[in-house]
Amino acid sequence: MIVSKINGNEKSIAVILDDHKIFGDSFLMTLDKLNLFKSVKAFYNEKDFLHFVKANQNDPLFLFIDYYLKDHNSLEIISTVKKLSREIKIIVISSLTNPQLAKTIFDYEPDGFISKSSPVDTIVECVYAINNRKSYICSEIKNIIRSFEESKQIPFTKKELYLLNYFAQGLSIDQTADKVFLSRHTIIAHRRKMMEKTNTRSISELLAYCRQLDII
Repeated sequence: MIVSKINGNEKSIAVILDDHKIFGDSFLMTLDKLNLFKSVKAFYNEKDFLHFVKANQNDPLFLFIDYYLKDHNSLEIISTVKKLSREIKIIVISSLTNPQLAKTIFDYEPDGFISKSSPVDTIVECVYAINNRKSYICSEIKNIIRSFEESKQIPFTKKELYLLNYFAQGLSIDQTADKVFLSRHTIIAHRRKMMEKTNTRSISELLAYCRQLDII
């Protein structure tokens, strides 16, 4: 399907960040065929991607990013790119089915949030909404978030899920404290609270529990 560029989008660059090259290449070809953007670029590692964003921080960028990346999630990257560029629009595209996780990502206020199982037309609807200064959530993700209130899964706060990202990378308490500019005592308190919520007795048990829920 070929469509004309959406008004006001002729100068925008689409950027894909996904550590699965098969999906990234396929999605790049899909965006190319849709003809929505000036150009489309795909990155498969965080370093090259951030270098590109820094070099183009004044250009209108549309970032399509998966939540699940190698060894960590994308929440830290979302926070970073928002600081690097005021022109970037962030669209999370993921296969997640966890209501708590979907709600947490939604709390990070991406411009768009779509499922990898959504039809191609969803991409056009998403870009159109964002260009009209509206956020966009596809019907599949809306249904997942709607079920959040009925979910029996343990709710982590936004801060706890952010710290969980570093725990999953194997960082120590001191290393995590340095990364997020918090005291060692604060990190210990957060970790203890998360273990209490999940009824786990060690960081290994906590991480195993979270993996079972597809949180990490």
